Amino acid sequence: MHSIETLIIGGGVAGASLACSLAERGQGAGVAIADVDVFGKFCSSELNGGGVRCTFAEPINIRISLASTRYYLQHTKKLDFRQRGYFWMYDEELWDEARTRFLPLVRSFGLPVDEMTPAQAKARFPVLDDLSEVAGTTFTPFDGRLSPHRLRMHYLDHAQRGGAELLDRWEVVAIEGTNPPYRVTMKRVSARSVKKALTVAKTPFGPEPQGRGQAPDEREELIVRAQRIVNAAGPWAPRVAALYGRDLPVTPLPRQVYLLKQPEVNLEPLPFFLDYPQDIYFRHYEHDRQPATLVSWSDPAEPTRIDFSNHGRAYYEQHVKPRLVRRIAKLTDAELVGGWVGHYELSPDKGAIVGPVPDRAGIFNYSGLSAHGVMQSRALGEAMAELLVGGRWPDDLNLDELTENRFGPRKLLAETMYV
Repeated sequence: MHSIETLIIGGGVAGASLACSLAERGQGAGVAIADVDVFGKFCSSELNGGGVRCTFAEPINIRISLASTRYYLQHTKKLDFRQRGYFWMYDEELWDEARTRFLPLVRSFGLPVDEMTPAQAKARFPVLDDLSEVAGTTFTPFDGRLSPHRLRMHYLDHAQRGGAELLDRWEVVAIEGTNPPYRVTMKRVSARSVKKALTVAKTPFGPEPQGRGQAPDEREELIVRAQRIVNAAGPWAPRVAALYGRDLPVTPLPRQVYLLKQPEVNLEPLPFFLDYPQDIYFRHYEHDRQPATLVSWSDPAEPTRIDFSNHGRAYYEQHVKPRLVRRIAKLTDAELVGGWVGHYELSPDKGAIVGPVPDRAGIFNYSGLSAHGVMQSRALGEAMAELLVGGRWPDDLNLDELTENRFGPRKLLAETMYV
């Protein structure tokens, strides 16, 4: 039976960042990443907006993002990191809270924040139109955007060079044992069955238990012994947690994304726009080597589930377009050229869940990133690697307040800087 020192379940930006950081510490030879879709198109990390920001309401999130952004600034060309800033639009309630709580906190870290009235914002960014219900705006120039694909490939490349093994198209279906080493059973997934394996409703991260009338699962099987297991399965993390008997509070939420082309609109030199009153964000995106606009809306009626179905033109016309063209009228006649669905992995307080799993020696959480995975992955991966190698968090980034234990009697975070 094959033995693995550290089995990372999930090859998204979280699992890849950890494997990279372990490899950089000389520990890569004992690492394996198992994922149904390591190099495929369904990874949530590949389907997100690619924003990188340090503007949060909780100090721990600022520290994590700030450390990560400093790393991205060292690799701007490789990661296509463009420090164009973030532009924030607030409604009256959030604007009052921002000025009294969020913005002083952000500035206390030495990060610049420009406050503007809606009129000043329109003068600075003439592409904007109707801001009538916006109470205030900010521009945070330290923030920016990068290529999620390039970032993940960067991590995986470093991990493999350091000896990490990639177990692509293997589905974890059982985790047995109460202490290390754990016996982990995986089933082979064909290329044509990847989407089905990811979307079919299941209790664990694998087939439903066999019962009367069910065909046996005759797929190729791989059984390994793992000294340590890291649950980095993103929106699928609860399925993995069920295999070792835990109920992990991570909720998958699909988010619709659309791409538009309009020859007179090029947002490339402009910030990442976050529109709180309308729950949308929009930014520059390159499509077929031409400027395009990416827009995404958080639909409060969207069911919490894994669902890769893009809702199409009619949905865009009814729900997304009115919000977008209110801000940029020139996009009224834009051509809809593409779209997809990514998934948030939401924790109850919109903060990452990392560190040891309670009552499960040798098993660790690294999920619940709540749309902050790309922007925070470097620092989180580094901290997790320090924990696994040295048995403690880094001195400059103690993440005890982000462990699973906080969902008991302890106070939750109060992160409200979230769209």
